Amino acid sequence: MKNKYLILILTCIFYLGANSQNNVTFQVDMSTVDPTTFTTPEVNGTFNGWCGNCASMSDLDGDNVWDVTIDLANGTYEFKYSADNWTIQESLFSGESCTNGNTQYTNRMLTVSGDTTLPVVCWSSCSGCNSGPSSYNVTFELDMRGVTDPHNTPEVNGDFNSWCGNCWQMSDADGDSIWQFSASFVPGDTLEWKYSADNWSIQEDLDSSLSCITINYDPGAPNGWGFVNRLAVVNSDTIFSSPWESCDGLGGGSGQPLSQIDLPITWDDTTVDYTVTDFGGNSSSLTVDPLDPSNNVMMSDKTSGAQTWAGTTLGSPELLSSIPFVSGSTTISAHVYSPSAGTVVRLKAEDHTDPTKSVETEATTTVANGWNTLVFDFANEAPGTAMIDFSYNYDMLSIFYDFGNNGVGDVYYLDSVSFGGLASGTPGCTDPLASNYDPLATTDDGSCLYSTTFNVDMNCEPAGSFGYVHLESPVFGWCGGCVPMSDPDGDGVHSVTVDLAAGNFEYKYAVDNFSSDENLIDDMLAGGTCAPITDYSSYANRLVTVAPGLSTSDTYGSCDACVLGCTDPLALNYDSLATTDDGSCVLTVDLSLQGIIDFTVPSGGSNGKAIHLVALQDIPDLSIYGIGVANNGGGTDGEEYVFDPISVLAGDDVLLARSPADMSLYFDACYIEFDHVLTASSSISQNGDDAIELFLLGNVVETFGDINVDGTGTPWEYMDSWAYKDTSGTVTFSGGNWMFGGVNCTDGSTTTFNSSCPYPLCPITGTLGCTDSLALNYDSLATIDDGSCLYPVYGCTDSLALNYNPLATNDDGTCNYTLQPMADLFFSEYAEGSSNNKYFEIYNPTADTIDLSQYAYPNVSNAPSTPGVYEYWNEFDLGAVIMPNDVYVVAHPSSDATILAQADETFTYLSNGDDGFGLVFGDQTSYQVIDWLGDWNGDPGSGWEVAGVPNATKDHTLVRKCDVTSGDTSWTNAAGTDSLNSQWLVYPQNTWTYLGSHVSPCTYIYGCTDPLAFNYDSLATFDDGSCIPFVYGCTDSTAINFYPGANTDDGSCIYAGCTDPLANNYDPTATIDDGSCTYMNCSNPSPTGLANNWVTDTKAEITWDNMNDSACMVFKYFVRYREVGTLTWTTKSAGVGNGLCNFGLNTTTKTLQNLTSATTYEYKMKAFYCGGTESNYSSPSQFTTAADCPPMTNLTATTFNANQAKVRFDWDSTGAYVFARVALRVDTAGANWQTAGGFGVYYPTLQVNKFGLQSGESYRAQGRTFCDSNITSYRSWWTSPIFWTQPGTIRMSGGTTINNLDVYPNPTNDIFNVSFVSEEIQTLQLRVLNIVGEVVYTENLEQFVGEYTKQISIGNNAKGCLLYTSDAADE
Repeated sequence: MKNKYLILILTCIFYLGANSQNNVTFQVDMSTVDPTTFTTPEVNGTFNGWCGNCASMSDLDGDNVWDVTIDLANGTYEFKYSADNWTIQESLFSGESCTNGNTQYTNRMLTVSGDTTLPVVCWSSCSGCNSGPSSYNVTFELDMRGVTDPHNTPEVNGDFNSWCGNCWQMSDADGDSIWQFSASFVPGDTLEWKYSADNWSIQEDLDSSLSCITINYDPGAPNGWGFVNRLAVVNSDTIFSSPWESCDGLGGGSGQPLSQIDLPITWDDTTVDYTVTDFGGNSSSLTVDPLDPSNNVMMSDKTSGAQTWAGTTLGSPELLSSIPFVSGSTTISAHVYSPSAGTVVRLKAEDHTDPTKSVETEATTTVANGWNTLVFDFANEAPGTAMIDFSYNYDMLSIFYDFGNNGVGDVYYLDSVSFGGLASGTPGCTDPLASNYDPLATTDDGSCLYSTTFNVDMNCEPAGSFGYVHLESPVFGWCGGCVPMSDPDGDGVHSVTVDLAAGNFEYKYAVDNFSSDENLIDDMLAGGTCAPITDYSSYANRLVTVAPGLSTSDTYGSCDACVLGCTDPLALNYDSLATTDDGSCVLTVDLSLQGIIDFTVPSGGSNGKAIHLVALQDIPDLSIYGIGVANNGGGTDGEEYVFDPISVLAGDDVLLARSPADMSLYFDACYIEFDHVLTASSSISQNGDDAIELFLLGNVVETFGDINVDGTGTPWEYMDSWAYKDTSGTVTFSGGNWMFGGVNCTDGSTTTFNSSCPYPLCPITGTLGCTDSLALNYDSLATIDDGSCLYPVYGCTDSLALNYNPLATNDDGTCNYTLQPMADLFFSEYAEGSSNNKYFEIYNPTADTIDLSQYAYPNVSNAPSTPGVYEYWNEFDLGAVIMPNDVYVVAHPSSDATILAQADETFTYLSNGDDGFGLVFGDQTSYQVIDWLGDWNGDPGSGWEVAGVPNATKDHTLVRKCDVTSGDTSWTNAAGTDSLNSQWLVYPQNTWTYLGSHVSPCTYIYGCTDPLAFNYDSLATFDDGSCIPFVYGCTDSTAINFYPGANTDDGSCIYAGCTDPLANNYDPTATIDDGSCTYMNCSNPSPTGLANNWVTDTKAEITWDNMNDSACMVFKYFVRYREVGTLTWTTKSAGVGNGLCNFGLNTTTKTLQNLTSATTYEYKMKAFYCGGTESNYSSPSQFTTAADCPPMTNLTATTFNANQAKVRFDWDSTGAYVFARVALRVDTAGANWQTAGGFGVYYPTLQVNKFGLQSGESYRAQGRTFCDSNITSYRSWWTSPIFWTQPGTIRMSGGTTINNLDVYPNPTNDIFNVSFVSEEIQTLQLRVLNIVGEVVYTENLEQFVGEYTKQISIGNNAKGCLLYTSDAADE
């Protein structure tokens, strides 16, 4: 017996006491941060999940020291300061004392054991803002000229970078074997390092006697020394310069501090610290002169989107000496390399301890892509800035390129900045863009004026409220009308153009000599920006920065644009964006649907479709209304037709027709009832089962029918009929009741009067009849033609003739009484053109007139229902014949007039390119195929290939070659594989030149008959001397070696372009590099938009924004994730790009696998960009995996008698899931698995049957559950297998049998059931044996017949296999 255990789980709860909470106050000094770059600082750390702005700081006393107090438990935390939800964040040095020392994620550290107030620290520093610099720049300089060991790239390795190998590779820009690498360190840092190359392939072997080394003693080392490394302390900006394995060199091995920058600045002195400070989006670095590689200059990139005031301070931040300004000596000269002429460059001098003490001036470049010598005279201060004050200590110098404009990625160079400099040459305005440009001037004297246009929109001012408009400014002395404006085109926008100096310009608009002027105070109080010169109570004036080409777009009295429209919220066309009402409000619906028309007109097709509307009031502009057709119950199709801008009167009937010409014929005398007839072409597409929507200003105001219901079979169906709005109507929609003509009531009619359902607008006021005097049944009393006219029809009138025409009224003597033999007719032309321009042509090459009554042109549509069998039997018109050596044309009834002029009959259902037609002789039951257009064997796709042209039967014209004299019963043979073996010539779409005639057999065809010639014509039969030889060369006009005389390309084309795969304009087709390569200027943004698409118990798919843009192309991503609360990250790559940096990697999803169920994870990402740069990791996001999918338990199998070849599975569940699946197979290795119940059984059903099992066969089964119908990997494990044998008939020795033997459950714990049926009287013995053959149960059945069921206990037996036997008593 299987032992059973009761498992008791003892839950122990220990009381540890409450965590101690402490008040911790954080303080950060923001005085060194540009105030335009942030609004509110915040604290982020491990204690708040780096949440962004959930711990915002405040500065109540306005001293720029921000603080916040947070309750924290005892413990150690990481944190840092950021602002505005991570818009900016600190950049800390890993070596500083207050950090965690992590070089990749450098955060501050904090240990809390009680209430504490942290000291005030400067942003991005461990010390206060006035305690000296937070870091020094250190340059490692290594002379490799004496090194003979093979090497490529030296590197710096030390305790500061964990001896990382090649992570700090040095560079040698000028190729002089003096290598450099620069980094920042905290003041007082002790550095231990040495030089190596190629990831430790070689390294320095430093002598222990050198003055610049330290020895880490290691008793186990062979020499007792251990590691001999360089050693130095950082106390200032320093260059560590020495040869390989030596301390001697420029600056000494232990480093010499660089001197402070001062005027003059040349950028070439290696003893000077040329550190500069960028702000506002400038990016500067020391580089070589773009025109002279031997000269060093300072390069500044005013990056795309940089602030208008972006610039660079020449120092860090102050100069060594004050600038010696005195009266009469107020200039500084500089060489500036600019990408364009006319660029304003501003220079600012200030006191580095007091930024309010400053002076600014400007100069303008005159040379593009070259050096300009600019003289900045601070006696001429820039407009709107302070005058020079000689009592101030000006010791700080900043330069601003293209001042006043946002950055667009232009690069500037600076050199030779020196005090003094006189303007030499001819003074004047040197800017060609200025209105007073002086071409003779050689030195700009700051006199340039720029033509500036001021535009003010007066449309929102009440009409008649002003006489004239004028521009006012302090520049004009607020003169009151001396600068008048005008509106010559009458559009309400008044303009004036004036010449102004570059820089800021204060102004406003007034009317009628200052009788009133615009008031912008309220706009500024509401957050406007157009009038920044304001005290917010008594004045608010506009401000612009004058520059070449400036033109304003202002609205009088407002910072917002003037928007005219309907401002009445009750109007149908209310415009919430309108600022001024223009009188366009529409308050009522004045147009109504009256009739929906789907007539069957004689011309066929869609020409009988129209919509009838009635004007309820005068409508001055009908174009505010529109119509939409909602086809086949598929919902609205929106506004598909907008009415013409015409005016209509109340009561006017408007007919919107697809074909006004057909409507005129069909309405006949009633056509004049319509006051306006408009053409809608294909916009009117209703088919009798479609709803109609009436639109007003884009909104639905009336609907006929139900847009979500196909009208076929509904009370409102109007197929080949009409619907008409009338109070007596029985069907109601929005707008009224409707009556109907009846489905198909216009079929067979020619006018509304001779249909069975005259249109209700058309009362019969005269006498109906045939009004054509030429007709056989002309009625002289008829006043309204009812379409009943009969005309003579010529043909065979003898019903005994084979070509009897029952429609003929006059016998023409053509009766034929004997069967004609099949003639060699064949298809001579075929066209599948644009729109309905379709036809085929049949040619009669015989000398006899052929009666077509015994011929037909059956077809199939797309893929035939039965391959090889036609679907539609199409006979020629009665009386149709083909004259000798003539053609017979069958065309679409709506084809072009050129085609219809040649047509002998029309047929609507011609081929769309993929419909096969046959030309046959005989009738529907017995026929012979003469020729083919396509075939009936299968769907060819868009069309059949002919003469090697794909889809030639679509959008082409086919003409039979003149050497074809009879049809071909093999379409494959006729189509051919190329132009030589095909029987057809393939022409472009809408080629109808050959229609209406055919030539066969051939006459002379002139052309080049030389197969070796370039223009060989395989169809030519007579050489006309036009042969042209092959001329080989490059035939591509875009190649640099294009040869216009070549007619055959020989593959020699050469293409210039960028051949560098890392460039963003890499051209894979380029064969030579033309120097045009451009490279990314990427700011390395971290991935954004992190989210999870779906999560299961073990998997999660995360997504993010595509980070590719014009400046950054992604090569690959890293995804880091870990369980929240753990320390170890798992890193996965998210795809590797294609390596072509003008495409980038567009992957935006990643599936994380092998996760733990019911667990919260955090994840973050970084991007690697083309060009070798990479972003920081993004802020972490989180997701929680789902719980394990509840498994299937207690799976059992229940069998039935042998006549029911099925089994029933039952099971239990520990919880809810989506569906369960049971798999079973014959209990034989390698047998195929199958499922019970198909896809599965949805919860809470806990049972499923499986039918079709084999009687007497043994099976096994397993089950599992699924917790998501879409993500099938979210599922439980398979259950352990269960086993059973299907009941069957057991035949025993002696000829006796038992049926439906079943033993269940099997396997079992202690009790099982036995059942069987004995169909005849017999004596049986039942035995149960264990695995070694011992009988553990016996039962004798004497003379037994019928059904036997027994429950047998084996609980006292050992575990193992038991054998159940049933034997006849005499065996």
